[in-house]
Amino acid sequence: MNKFSYTTAILIIVSFSFCSSPKANLKLPSSYIVQDSIEAGESALISYYIHNTGNKSLIIEKYTCSCECTFVDLKNSQVILPNDSLEVKSKITTTKNEKYLSRDVLCTFKANTDSIFHRIHIKYTIK
Repeated sequence: MNKFSYTTAILIIVSFSFCSSPKANLKLPSSYIVQDSIEAGESALISYYIHNTGNKSLIIEKYTCSCECTFVDLKNSQVILPNDSLEVKSKITTTKNEKYLSRDVLCTFKANTDSIFHRIHIKYTIK
């Protein structure tokens, strides 16, 4: 084999190894979750699923929300096995002074996927 053939063979082997490498893939139901109205001073529970459609464990890190009114029951470095799902439970709390407001809370988290950061908007109205 000449030099060109060796180089071509090595490139083909390397490209196949990258294509078949295990990956974690994250799938969300939607980037927006709309909650019904919440009475001022009351709380509401929201849940949604994060799906790992890849063939490598998915690790969720640093889950934060833009408002302290939203608590997410998710531990840092939470692991989701391949082809499995995790239910994420969020609790929204309001005060009696927050009447007739619309909120759009942005929750962001980091994961070991091709796109590192993922976002979910939780929209609700306080009546």
